[in-house]
Amino acid sequence: METIVPAQPPLSGTPVGAGRRFGAARFTVVALILAALWVVLNEVDPGSWIVGVPSILLGAWLACLLPPSTNWVRSPLGVLRFAPFFLGQSLLGSWDVALRALRPSLPIAPAFLSYRTRLPPGAARVLFFDAITLLPGTLSAELDGDQVVVHAVDAGAAPREGIEDLERRVARLFGLELQ
Repeated sequence: METIVPAQPPLSGTPVGAGRRFGAARFTVVALILAALWVVLNEVDPGSWIVGVPSILLGAWLACLLPPSTNWVRSPLGVLRFAPFFLGQSLLGSWDVALRALRPSLPIAPAFLSYRTRLPPGAARVLFFDAITLLPGTLSAELDGDQVVVHAVDAGAAPREGIEDLERRVARLFGLELQ
């Protein structure tokens, strides 16, 4: 007969993941993903691997120490749908900032907006919070429970619609229904 002991949080000073088995398969997958990212960022520059290999190995090792998450994206098709939106909004947001810097005549009416997210706590909510900054004229300022404070460069530009659209897209990406 086995005794089941409830999980205890690690004691102060105990490394995260202590006592967990280090998985070679997980390490290899994470290392390959990080190596692919390194190639994309450095365009196969041979000199970059002097820094890249130790960084990849350290990153894969640290990732293996973290507990596995259950809040991962569940839809590869969702990723394919979200990626162009993400890239497009990144470009539009950058363009908006550049235009406002170069053309002082463009409207600037800064304001803080409060938005209650309907996403559950976890990875989806964090991605939503971080991605708000990519929307033109917005910056995510604070996340407190389900309340997101957004700084808008021009409150009259209706940033709320863009935020709501982003929230729906993030929910679809994670296969979630908005609450």
